[in-house]
Amino acid sequence: MKLLRTLRSPVILFMAAFALRIALASNYVGLANRAGAPYLHSEPAHIAAHLAKGEGFSSPYDGVPLAPTAQQPPLYPLFLAVIFRLFGVYSLRAFWVMTVMNALVGAGVSSLLCAVGRKYISSTAGVIAAWIWALSPATITADLFGSIYPFSALVVLLWLLILPGMLESAKGWMVLGVVLGLATLLNPMLLILLPASAGWLLHKRRQTVAIVVVSMAIVVPWIVRNYFALGHLYPVRDNFGLELYLGNHAGMRRHFARNCAWNLCDGTDDYGTAEFPDHSQLFVRAGEGAFMEAKRQEAVAYIRAEPGAFLVRSAKRAASFWLLPSPWFYLPMFGLMLAGIMQVSGATRMFFLLLLVLYPISFYVTHVAWVTSYRHPIEPLMLLAAGLALDRWGKLLVARLIPGNPHSPITLTITRLSRCPSNSA
Repeated sequence: MKLLRTLRSPVILFMAAFALRIALASNYVGLANRAGAPYLHSEPAHIAAHLAKGEGFSSPYDGVPLAPTAQQPPLYPLFLAVIFRLFGVYSLRAFWVMTVMNALVGAGVSSLLCAVGRKYISSTAGVIAAWIWALSPATITADLFGSIYPFSALVVLLWLLILPGMLESAKGWMVLGVVLGLATLLNPMLLILLPASAGWLLHKRRQTVAIVVVSMAIVVPWIVRNYFALGHLYPVRDNFGLELYLGNHAGMRRHFARNCAWNLCDGTDDYGTAEFPDHSQLFVRAGEGAFMEAKRQEAVAYIRAEPGAFLVRSAKRAASFWLLPSPWFYLPMFGLMLAGIMQVSGATRMFFLLLLVLYPISFYVTHVAWVTSYRHPIEPLMLLAAGLALDRWGKLLVARLIPGNPHSPITLTITRLSRCPSNSA
């Protein structure tokens, strides 16, 4: 029984997930460093480097003039800038610190999955989801790769854990508003948390208004900064036009092989034929805002010219979003997720449905070049719903195999293993 208690402990879950990520981090950092440290060429890292050097929130691409940007929301580049200031801009030590922080966040999600499962779904579902998250190669890769997505997954689960209890006091409303505002400055798509929470907020108008007002008080200064720095009103970030263009532009190769399973993502984007900011005279001459708008117009014109091809690409992107990188694993998970959601009830069911339906839409129409990262924020919900289906079906199977004997050793063992205790247990 000691082994069973160990396997269902949130602390053990965290330690196992963190240890596995750190064990793989050495290879990841070594390979990335020998390849020229790809993270050095990411947009958040470029902005963070400029911030650390005192050059402001600017220039997210290689080889472009130093100028203000709204290409990224501000929180993650600011986080990286602090690391660069402490450990050296683009240094190997900074890379290690970033990777360890990502590993900590990913491991923390494992423990939170257990807590969310116990609170809303079932203890068994929480245990199943937590161990899949802890051990899945795709999840570990997305955690170590970093960017905003592991932090976004953490925010989604924290929001679920604190939401109902915080609605009972004005102080709680303020906290929720702060969380939503900061979440938006981390990843604007997390604004979906508010409509997804309608099941709890529908009859709490004062609370909802307070949450919106406080969150806007946090986000609006950034929007004002963008207006004065770039001369245009951008809601948090300005790069949607470029993202739309990368997956929908004239000259893209319709059968361009991306080496993904089942050829799902072939022809859904084409960086090779796209005009990217780091080699664009338009970007240099006209600036970021004009470049992003020009790319948006090109994408819209291309979509309107060939709407049928756009629908085919979008269908392939939708399939890629849910099934890559390993369809043999994610196809059963997707089916289990659908079955599990049908067994969730009330406000929790609405939260799961709205987030899982609304969040991926922008990727369906743009591109899925980094699908494991893009799916990361909502994958905990996918695993919880799949865990619930496995829990219910497992109990039905046990009932069939051992009818009328809830005290048999097998039944008791399964029950003990599936319980997810509180941290104090």
